[in-house]
Amino acid sequence: MDQTFNHGQQWADSYGQQAALEKQAEGGFFGKNAASREAEEKLKFLTDKDRPLPGLLAPALLEFARAVKAADRPAPAVGFESRAYYQPEHAGLSLTEYAAKREAERQLVVRVQEPVGDRQAAGRADALQRSLTSKGATVSVSDTVDAQGNRVIELAVQYSMQQPRHELKDISVTLDWAAERKGYEVQEREADRAQRQAPGQREAQQAKSRTQGPRRGQVTGIG
Repeated sequence: MDQTFNHGQQWADSYGQQAALEKQAEGGFFGKNAASREAEEKLKFLTDKDRPLPGLLAPALLEFARAVKAADRPAPAVGFESRAYYQPEHAGLSLTEYAAKREAERQLVVRVQEPVGDRQAAGRADALQRSLTSKGATVSVSDTVDAQGNRVIELAVQYSMQQPRHELKDISVTLDWAAERKGYEVQEREADRAQRQAPGQREAQQAKSRTQGPRRGQVTGIG
């Protein structure tokens, strides 16, 4: 395939959708929905060049992110056809590698309550999402409002045991912090929790707790 066309297609599949994504991200009459949140996540890849690729469990985001990274490369000269120019972001995984990657994936849900009238609770779900994302987790959000007007937000959190050790430590500390706070409910398999709280993880948490005084395990910027 002509690489000039290939590059143009990658651009159309990413930056060419920016205006439509910005409109979609605004949400509908009833506010944010799954489509608008996905549009927001895609727009982040257009503005943050160093944003890591999402996992295999988010195929739509992964395809879009790869198109963005490919489009960021300089366009080849017209008629340039060398196959050496265009290389996929990642070579195709073998079945063994793919199975290992899937085996390492972990998923859980954090339910966050923001009671109506509680000013301190407002925004706590957004803060937790930003904290987990900054530490290397992939987070998708859905929310509902109960009959009393209280907002209930579910954060679907995804990470991998193959991530760098410091990321796993930070993600684990953040999840444990949430599990100990009123208004947060961490729904996670016991085996997954035990694995991320391996000795190295627990040592990092204990060291952090000693430096923070009486408010054990608190994560800055969440509350």
